[in-house]
Amino acid sequence: MILVAGEAVIDLVERHHSDGGHVFEPVIGGSPLNVSVGLARLGQPVAFLGALSGDRLGMRITAALGREGVNLRFTRRSDRPSSLVLAALDDRGVPDYTFFLAGAADFAMTEGDLPMAEACFPAIHFGSVAAFLDPTGKTLADFVAARRMQSVISFDPNMRPTVTPDRDATVARFNRLLPFVDILKASAEDVDWLYSDADLTRTVSAWSQLGPRIAVVTAGPDGAFAAIAGEVIHVPSPAVSVVDTIGAGDTFQAALLDGLASQGFLSRTAIGTLDLADLRPIIERAATAAAITCSRRGADLPRAAELSQLVKPRQRTADIKESNAS
Repeated sequence: MILVAGEAVIDLVERHHSDGGHVFEPVIGGSPLNVSVGLARLGQPVAFLGALSGDRLGMRITAALGREGVNLRFTRRSDRPSSLVLAALDDRGVPDYTFFLAGAADFAMTEGDLPMAEACFPAIHFGSVAAFLDPTGKTLADFVAARRMQSVISFDPNMRPTVTPDRDATVARFNRLLPFVDILKASAEDVDWLYSDADLTRTVSAWSQLGPRIAVVTAGPDGAFAAIAGEVIHVPSPAVSVVDTIGAGDTFQAALLDGLASQGFLSRTAIGTLDLADLRPIIERAATAAAITCSRRGADLPRAAELSQLVKPRQRTADIKESNAS
C-alpha cells in the first residue's frame, strides 16, 4: 500500500454563472489528497496520512476519500478547521490560488500522529504546502528521513510562494529534503520560483545527481523533462483542448507512481535498476493522464479504464529483464 501524506483542503473554484456573475464551487482538493485519489482510481492500494477536521467541510473530505477507496486508517480527526483555498481561473484555465490556512487541521501534525514503526509501505509520497508549514512540515521531514531505508520516497514541492513568503527558509528546506528523496516531481513554475529562469534540462539533470533516482519537471504544453543519473529525456505533451489545469500535476504524479508500481519498480530494491528506457513509457503515460484531467473541469483525475483506452499495455519491464537474465 502506498502512503500519501499532506494536506486535504476545500477548493472554492470560481465559475461563471449564467446570469453573467461568478460563483465559487466547493470541491475537495489539496495536492496530496488529489494524488491519493488518483492512485485509488488507477487501482493502486493507497492510504492517506493527514489530519482531517471534524467540521462540516472535513466530514465532506472524509466521506469523499472513503467513496474513492482511499484507506483512512492513518488519518486523524482534528477539532481545528478545514483549510480553504480560493481558485480563480484565467482565460487559459490556469488557476490563481488564495489560501486561508490559519489554524487549520492540516498544519498541526506532530510525531504522535504518525504511523507506528511496524507499519510498512513500499512507497511514501508527500509534499506541497504541508511540507513547508510547521509543525506538519518538520513532522513529515523527520518521518521520511526515518523511513528512507524501508520505503521509496516521492516528493512534489508544489511551491506556493504566497503561503511560504520566507523564500530562503523554503529553499533551504527543499535542499535539505533532496538527499532523502527517490522520486522528485516538480513543475516549471516551481523551478522558476526556486532558481529564477533556470534551464529546465540542466535543473532536472542536477537534481537527479543530488539524491533522487528519478527527477521530473513538468512544463505544461512543453511536455516533461525526466532524468536519471544526470541523463535527460524529453516527452512531449499530448494535444488537448484545455478546460482548466486544476489537478494536472497531481494526476501526473499519481500516474507516475502507478506506472512505476505496475512495472515493478516501486520498491527499495527495484528503484535503483530503473533506466531511461524503462522510464520513458511511464512518463508518456503520466502525461496522457494529465491531459485527460486538463480536458475536463476541475481535479477530475482519470480512472484506470479511461487511461488504458489511450495507452497500449506493456509487459512489466522487471519481468522482461528477469527473462533476459535467465
